[in-house]
Amino acid sequence: MKRIQSVGVDGCCGGWLCFTFDSVRRQITIEVLTDFSSVLREFPEAVLAVDIPIGLPDRGARRCDIAARKLIGPRRSSVFPAPIRAMLAAENYEHACKIGRATDGRAISRQCFEILPKIREVDAQLSSEMLHAKVVEIHPEVSFWALSGKHLAHSKKSSAGRSERLTLLQRVYPEINQVTFDKKLAQTDDLYDAAVAAWTAERIVHRAAKAVSGTELDSCGRATQIIY
Repeated sequence: MKRIQSVGVDGCCGGWLCFTFDSVRRQITIEVLTDFSSVLREFPEAVLAVDIPIGLPDRGARRCDIAARKLIGPRRSSVFPAPIRAMLAAENYEHACKIGRATDGRAISRQCFEILPKIREVDAQLSSEMLHAKVVEIHPEVSFWALSGKHLAHSKKSSAGRSERLTLLQRVYPEINQVTFDKKLAQTDDLYDAAVAAWTAERIVHRAAKAVSGTELDSCGRATQIIY
């Protein structure tokens, strides 16, 4: 259990990559925790900026996703529609598509379905108003846009895109080049996404963060918003 104010969290193959920064010691810490309940226990007093859809619609698209796509311009394809809440009960991809077509007239993308277990895991933990305040949804490409002050030129999957994002992160975390972690548990993309999430979490703590659109609540009372 650590007394830390802000943490950037990104889903990875090993579970959840958590990025924290000690501004006094100029020290970055990377931890990969197997489940989200462990993240909450490890950082009980922190704002957790998480790269995962939180508030889910019963049907239709989320206003924050539409606004985020417009905001980041050429990187808009990275913001894919969040699943509708009924899809959390899906047993497989075909089942999720069936639920979507029956409820909302649309299927679910493979990309979104792949993170459905992570969405389900976080949703199950958001059972109190306290968690609503400390667990906040971010989108890395929106946060990178805010950190840069302009649209990013390259996809994060390209070597040019990784270099572009690393250059931005070195403005706030010069020590990021020294970070090591188990590549069997997480990838470089996960590190960069968690790092920019941590930068956003710090903005939340210092009351400098913004939302891409007005806050809405879903049918379970979860905040539907993307913070940067």
